[in-house]
Amino acid sequence: MRALSPARPFRFPKSYSELIADWPVVVLGVCTVLIVICALVGVLVPDLPDFSDPLLGFEPRGTAIGQRLVTWNNMVKNTGYKATLANYPFKYADEQAKR
Repeated sequence: MRALSPARPFRFPKSYSELIADWPVVVLGVCTVLIVICALVGVLVPDLPDFSDPLLGFEPRGTAIGQRLVTWNNMVKNTGYKATLANYPFKYADEQAKR
C-alpha cells in the first residue's frame, strides 16, 4: 500500500495570480482579517488626526514657493488702510503727523 502523499509538492507561488488560484480561501481570510483590524483601529482609537486644513503644520522652507509664501504673508499684513503699503502712504503719514 502506498503512503498518502500530495498530488504535487508544495511550491511557493511565483505570481499573484498563482497565489489567488492556489490559495483562494487563505487570501480571502487574510484580506478579511486586515479589513477587520483597520475597522477596529478606526473605531477604537479616540484621537484621530484632523485633516480639515491640509496646510496646517506645513511650511516649505528654502524653496522658491516658501519665499513667495513669506513675501505674500508680509504683503497681506502690511497692505490696507493706514498701513505701510497703502494707496496713499504720504497722505496717511501727514494725517498721523498732525495728531
